[in-house]
Amino acid sequence: MTELVRIFLVLVCAVFLYLNFKITGIIVVLLILTVLFYIVTKEKNIIYVILFFIFYIYLNFVTYNGNISGEKKLYVKFDGKTGTVLRIENRYTDKKIFLNNTGYSYGYYRLIYKIQHVKEKNGIFTINGKIKGIKEGKLNFVRNFMLLKLENIFDGEYDIGVFAKAAVLGEKGSIDEDFNKMFKNTGLSHLIVISGLHIGLIIMVFLKIFDNTIHSYRIKYIFTWIFLTIYCLVVGFSVSVLRTYITGSIMIASKIFFEEKDSRKSFFISLIITMTILPYSLFDISFQLSYGAVGSILFVYPVFERLYTAKCRVKDNLADYILKTALLSLVIQIMTFPVFLYNFQTMPVFSFMCNVVGIPVGTLLIQLVFMTLLLNISGVEIFNKILLLIIKFIFNAFETIIYFLDKIPLLQINAGFETHWVIIMLYYAVITAGIWFLKYYETKL
Repeated sequence: MTELVRIFLVLVCAVFLYLNFKITGIIVVLLILTVLFYIVTKEKNIIYVILFFIFYIYLNFVTYNGNISGEKKLYVKFDGKTGTVLRIENRYTDKKIFLNNTGYSYGYYRLIYKIQHVKEKNGIFTINGKIKGIKEGKLNFVRNFMLLKLENIFDGEYDIGVFAKAAVLGEKGSIDEDFNKMFKNTGLSHLIVISGLHIGLIIMVFLKIFDNTIHSYRIKYIFTWIFLTIYCLVVGFSVSVLRTYITGSIMIASKIFFEEKDSRKSFFISLIITMTILPYSLFDISFQLSYGAVGSILFVYPVFERLYTAKCRVKDNLADYILKTALLSLVIQIMTFPVFLYNFQTMPVFSFMCNVVGIPVGTLLIQLVFMTLLLNISGVEIFNKILLLIIKFIFNAFETIIYFLDKIPLLQINAGFETHWVIIMLYYAVITAGIWFLKYYETKL
């Protein structure tokens, strides 16, 4: 575990050093060198220095450093409203870049693009130009096939269809702006982003299917991993998808090779692989929220749960479940609070309470949508009317819950000011000290 933490810190230091002049200047450089010195000298191991320089060279190699002008080869994701530029000349970009071209169906494309004008605002670059050549991603036809199935299933039920496309394929371009805002305000946005919930559901579904068709234990998990990989390729390896895919793959590998599963090790392995594949995801909000939430569950919540168990003895199982869910949501909110404050200038206050009601209902809804889609892909459409009635009932209930929760005062407060990164660091220093104190207090109980 310690080795994995040090490797991850080395990678983070390399990224910060690579970008230091663009972000925070000499203070960060000194901080990085201090941390790096600690990592290196603790065991006098030169391997961390070597790894640091290798990764630093790797960053130079995989990063596009040319001008955003002229005719370029771009790898783009069209999400319904914007064209997110993922790579230029097959190299990653350390900037947020979007194409001002719309009208393309959701999916991934390789373009030959003539850049005519670039507009920059708040560090976000929007480029205008002409597409001179376009090639669809190889798996777009699979995604389009699934989209067509969802449209046929929910024909005449526009709102449910839009939710289904977002929850199953990550296509959020058609979600109403007000409805999307309510999801964010109530802290339930993760239900319409492909995340651990969705990947876990995929694994569970295919394991159940193969339980009745494949007798070999290992073959069953290998086929599950293959279908999981195909699904993730179809929806695209965003940061949240990549994280959960790596974690799910590690879990499946542990089952195949009869190894004991270690969630904390899986967490850091996932961090390291994500940082290697997508080095600039470190500054991506989805990276910060995704890993922040999972890290809170693995490393912080157990401390509070043990204290809760020691101090509160609730006999009613339902009440105990509700209290633990609320506690878990509160811990995640405390740990991810600076991400919202720094990026959105908002302060979540009571939004953690929404998860107690919203997650169970939303999870059930997503499970039913997945099951209906899989049945239709398999050619079993006989249950569509019954399933549609059930989904419609639950969706209406879910929609009502979202509207009701959004009306609760003080879910989030608009801060109205920008927060310096030093304040964020001090916040986490205080939180870390508080957790250490709770662990010390726990030993005294």
